[in-house]
Amino acid sequence: CFGAYFGLAASRQLTTQRGTESANNAPVYHSDIFAMIGTVFLWMFWPSFNGAPQAGEAQQRVVVNTVLSLTGSCIAAFFSSAVFRPEAKFNMVDIQNATLAGGVAMGTSADMLTSPGGAVAIGVGSGVLSVVGYVYVSEFLFKKLKIHDTCGVNNLHGMPSILAAILGIIFAAFADEDHYHADINLFPGREAGWTAGRQSGHQAAFLGVTLAIAIVGGTVVGLIVRGVGSRCHHGLELRENDPVFSDAAWWETPAREKPYYFDLRAENK
Repeated sequence: CFGAYFGLAASRQLTTQRGTESANNAPVYHSDIFAMIGTVFLWMFWPSFNGAPQAGEAQQRVVVNTVLSLTGSCIAAFFSSAVFRPEAKFNMVDIQNATLAGGVAMGTSADMLTSPGGAVAIGVGSGVLSVVGYVYVSEFLFKKLKIHDTCGVNNLHGMPSILAAILGIIFAAFADEDHYHADINLFPGREAGWTAGRQSGHQAAFLGVTLAIAIVGGTVVGLIVRGVGSRCHHGLELRENDPVFSDAAWWETPAREKPYYFDLRAENK
């Protein structure tokens, strides 16, 4: 949640008309296909991301809940992509990201007693929410708020993490010792004698604090980077013809590159 909205706030300060109008500002299908390798690895390892802080029975519950939630978001990502996209086809960006939304949405409540059905429902809801973000919310942020979310962090990490925080608040409000028994200590305040209402209230407050610090901090850092970075590019002033969304400004690109065993760069002028 923090990282997503810190980045979006910074992006608001760094977005330029030149960048948004670039022909390179678009996904490439073969790159999206290749990036699915990362999605598969993240899908497999997300249960360990959520489960690492826990131990014993609670850790087992985290893993089971996360796998069920990921399964729900994976299913929801496919049918939502086909439903909400105007072409009524699967979109590679949706599938790359929304399939993982269940892991994000389960982050706060993974060790809580969500029940298997609840975990799947959380995954389905987060998968749909993520696709809606890619289809509708990103365009709104760009056109109305001038936030250029190039990687869709709001759709995978932002909105699903807020959903996770809200679910954590709700589960904390209804947690009681009759159901949790010794695991009631999963809620830090309950061990100190807090009521369920006080615990959920503190979690709600921390959601607000997190968003506030992220947005203010991201805005400040974005302003600093814009002020300093806009003047520097290879140690020179930024030139108008420098490419954006392209590796050509920093790397040798395939059009120029030769195999190492025919490397005649020293002779090329």
